[in-house]
Amino acid sequence: MKRLLRFIHRELQSEQSYLLPLRLFIGLGWIRAAAEKLMGTDWYAGQALTKFLNEQLQTGAVHFPFYDQLIHNVFLPNATVLGWVIIIGQFMAGFAILTGTLTNAALIGGMFMNINFVLVGKVNPSAFYLVIQTVLFVGHTGAICGLDSKLSKWIPNIFVTARTTRTLNRLEKNLFFAIACLSWFIMLLAIPSIRDFSPHSVDDPAMLLTILSGLGGLTALIIFFQNNAFELLVPTTKVTNVQSAKRQSSAHSASPILE
Repeated sequence: MKRLLRFIHRELQSEQSYLLPLRLFIGLGWIRAAAEKLMGTDWYAGQALTKFLNEQLQTGAVHFPFYDQLIHNVFLPNATVLGWVIIIGQFMAGFAILTGTLTNAALIGGMFMNINFVLVGKVNPSAFYLVIQTVLFVGHTGAICGLDSKLSKWIPNIFVTARTTRTLNRLEKNLFFAIACLSWFIMLLAIPSIRDFSPHSVDDPAMLLTILSGLGGLTALIIFFQNNAFELLVPTTKVTNVQSAKRQSSAHSASPILE
């Protein structure tokens, strides 16, 4: 018991430990969503998903033409399989986030599901989940009271495990820059589909996707620059100590009268 208390005390002294309750909230939220579907037998044969998708189409909640075609041609014909993919995906994301196991991969999976819910016109609570999961990803909260504190030594990939050391390698820096560019490209694609510019536009999936894509791109760019990535875009000339010493030596030898 004492060892457990020491472990908890040490973990809670981490810089981002205040985000731990949010991680537990999101983890339990995904598990609850999966359990709710398992308790409803109409999900087993895809009936609930088929009904939901048809309702979204009929009410005009789907704002993006490409997603409308995706629902008709892919989702509805495979509603049974897709229903199980959603249930299993929600449970696995919840369990991984809750236990801090491959947390960042689970958070990315959770965000992918939330983006699809937004595209299908189901804005709440996906918008809030997207923001919270982005914060958890950036904060590496899976390494706090989670298995990622150990797993990250074996799988040191920021897109898979959370880790205590946050220095990015060159590939990861470039990926965050690419994510920023992709996010802003998605933002530009979403703008023409906005139907509501009033104060109630938060319920407009296209408006929400525009805002979240813009903020997501800004977050990725901040991470890129925080990790000394500026030299990747603007190469800088650095004078080493050896070069400085040589210059001073040559300057002294050139003007011996001053010594």
